[in-house]
Amino acid sequence: MKITNNFISLLFLAQNVQKKVRDLHLKTAYENDCTINEHVRMLVALAFVPPEDVFAAFETLEEHVDASLDELMTYFEEYSIGKKLKRRRKAPLFHLDWWNVYHRTLRTEPKTKAFVGFRLNSTVLILHCGDLLKDFGVSI
Repeated sequence: MKITNNFISLLFLAQNVQKKVRDLHLKTAYENDCTINEHVRMLVALAFVPPEDVFAAFETLEEHVDASLDELMTYFEEYSIGKKLKRRRKAPLFHLDWWNVYHRTLRTEPKTKAFVGFRLNSTVLILHCGDLLKDFGVSI
């Protein structure tokens, strides 16, 4: 079954990242360390990167991310990016087309089905894409 509603999967992606942060006992660090917080949000912000640039952006983020997030990065790579093999990437469980909203954003279409933001840890998650993606050399 192919999922075509990528805005539903974007929400699912963000929720899974936050759940994994809790599972890895990183919630306190996420809430108190602005660097870790920003790096975690950058994972979700990959949904706003042009699809052809997501792999390179992930690899760039992987090089600069705080070491305490290594397990989270491995999880994200395996389930959302695809584990890197010798010459290619293994297909991830959640294909890029399911959660990437770059083209929807350019067309100013809603990013979520309910046309509202979503909440993570009782805080509205606002992805400041322009600021977060400058590190990847992406301008929107």
